[in-house]
Amino acid sequence: MDWTAHLDAGEKILWEGCPAPRCYCFRNWRRAFRALAGGGLTLLLWLLPAHFPWRLPLMLAALGTALWFFPGGFVRARLQWNTVFYAATDRSLLAVGGCFPCRLLRLPRAAIEKVDVNWLGKDLATVAVWGQGGRNVEFSCLEHPHRLIALLSEHPPLTLR
Repeated sequence: MDWTAHLDAGEKILWEGCPAPRCYCFRNWRRAFRALAGGGLTLLLWLLPAHFPWRLPLMLAALGTALWFFPGGFVRARLQWNTVFYAATDRSLLAVGGCFPCRLLRLPRAAIEKVDVNWLGKDLATVAVWGQGGRNVEFSCLEHPHRLIALLSEHPPLTLR
């Protein structure tokens, strides 16, 4: 990723990365259970008598919910994965991502209040950084996040899970 358009004059990149594809695409797998509920509701509504006036709209809403949360969530995450990039500079943390629309999150390093590291595997973690004013940046599904954690460890408190 070319960061020059997002950097201030004299700002230097100390670390950059992107999420691991499988982890990023399946990180919200628990939402798929909502799809099961929507599919079950669709089947129940199908069994209602045909003269029930709200049968068809409720079936379509339940089916839409099922399709959005099961394949739709995974497809959306896969489309977003190509556009997600992270960087840590000497002045700030940057995250670029999303596809509807693509956006830039910037958190000055001086504003960091809390760093939370959630280990997902031996060399896989999600690093959440909270700053003043409720702003936060999340580095989801990083492979080999040790260098970023070392950069952020100078900003206590650092929470490891």
